[in-house]
Amino acid sequence: MKVEKAGIEDIDPLVELRLEYLIEDNGSIDKNDTEKIREALPDYYRNHLNKDLYAYVIWEEKTIVSCAFLLVIEKPMSPAFINGKTGTVLNVFTRESCSRKGYARRYTSQSDFGMIIRSIT
Repeated sequence: MKVEKAGIEDIDPLVELRLEYLIEDNGSIDKNDTEKIREALPDYYRNHLNKDLYAYVIWEEKTIVSCAFLLVIEKPMSPAFINGKTGTVLNVFTRESCSRKGYARRYTSQSDFGMIIRSIT
């Protein structure tokens, strides 16, 4: 199990994981909304991925089975965030078929969290 930063080449599976997450979180999504999201999300990822949105993934063989997003916002500096950057963790999700393997915990482990923070500062 290895946490990796996703790239542009991972957009299609990230879209599918996001939709799975939204369905799990909401119970269901209207078919029209699903299609709108599926259509618009790739452009969003192309515009934001590894700029102010960072996606971290776990692979099983050739399939991304878990993901977590970090949305970084730059604000006026303060002693609490001297570089002005703050982050919000979003969409921590693991496919049900791969749950209970500690994947979500891996994103928030101290060593991996440190790697994630270092990658954006």
